[in-house]
Amino acid sequence: MAHWGAFDVEAEAGRLVAVRPHPDDADPSPLLANVLDAARGPARVTTPAVRRGWWEDGPGPSDRRGSDEWLAVGWDEVLDRVAAELARVRDGHGADAVYAGSYGWASAGRFHHAQSQLRRFTGLFGGATVSVGTYSTGAAEVLLPHVIGDDEAVWRGATAWPVIAAHTDTLVAFGGVPAKNATVSPGGVTEHRVAASLRRAAARGMRIELLSPLRDDVAAELGASWHPLRPATDVAVMLGIAHVLLDEGLADLDFCERYCVGTDRLVDYVTGRVDGVAKSPEWAAAVSQLPAATMRELARRMAGGRTLVTTSWSLQRARFGEQPLWMSIALACLLGQVGLPGGGFGHGYGSLADVGGGRDRVRVPALPGAIRQLRSWVPVARAADMLLDPGGSYDFDGQRRRYPDIRLVYWVGGNPFHHH
Repeated sequence: MAHWGAFDVEAEAGRLVAVRPHPDDADPSPLLANVLDAARGPARVTTPAVRRGWWEDGPGPSDRRGSDEWLAVGWDEVLDRVAAELARVRDGHGADAVYAGSYGWASAGRFHHAQSQLRRFTGLFGGATVSVGTYSTGAAEVLLPHVIGDDEAVWRGATAWPVIAAHTDTLVAFGGVPAKNATVSPGGVTEHRVAASLRRAAARGMRIELLSPLRDDVAAELGASWHPLRPATDVAVMLGIAHVLLDEGLADLDFCERYCVGTDRLVDYVTGRVDGVAKSPEWAAAVSQLPAATMRELARRMAGGRTLVTTSWSLQRARFGEQPLWMSIALACLLGQVGLPGGGFGHGYGSLADVGGGRDRVRVPALPGAIRQLRSWVPVARAADMLLDPGGSYDFDGQRRRYPDIRLVYWVGGNPFHHH
């Protein structure tokens, strides 16, 4: 199993010669072809490699970094040296001085899941500073618990693709639903369903409204209506649509009164009672360059049938990235279809294979954690700030926190500096 699919291999004389996708996968990822190159590529590291300066002179600053040669050493030697370094830093500066992490994409499955192994190891070691959150959905992970109470309900409990294919009349896709992006999943994927589900839904008559600067954020064969808007103006368009729903009596305010908090504040803002500026389609058109008539037509279509409002992960990867996600949920609530088959909101369709794959009925077994209560952690996107400003303060999710003083980075299954 790989992140981009299940597969079988053919080997001759101990050498991989072919890769075959799982026979039940009707739409396998072409990325599986890379398995052969990954296994025998000339850049593959086959033995422990250590920088000569550190191996000979020990830790500390050195002008040889960046130009130093690498030594191939034996496992017994390198394990003893690494263990000694970890113990030195822990005993001299505390376990929190070790920044230990794994972003989680090193290997599919559970036993060979680098992040799980590392968390267990550092728990037994006495702890470490770890990273929290992701680069992929950093804003969403912080926002969703405050808005709907459970971010896992959005990731793992998203409306399943067969339900969308059977019930959704209009799929309003802010940022699109690029099926090519849904070839991967952190734990691997056996059957790629996104493209086929979209084709079935389109064949049944589901209409796709694509709001994105890029036409190919939805496959051309699906016949989506493309509405190009200026990048980062999605919230303005959502507000313009909300204004039409309220102005024309199309909003389900009974649903909002029963299930939502803060609707009155949203209505006051959209209608302009707060600041004297009505967030009308004309106002939104000046911001987004999307015609006001298009927003009015969209609002009426959305209210006239079962509608699913989706946002891509890309929208929240920006300053104020929480706002498009927040407003998309508010827009779905104004339509009153949250919880109905094929209606409501979603986040990340077309971003990973498992979004819309259905909730797992049985949890996958995992290693026992052996993890102490996490005391020292830092948001993953603050890695550079942490190293440059030990002891400095920062704000995160309503907390005032301080960066730890890191003396050693212990990373598994990736490279935090390249990633950052």
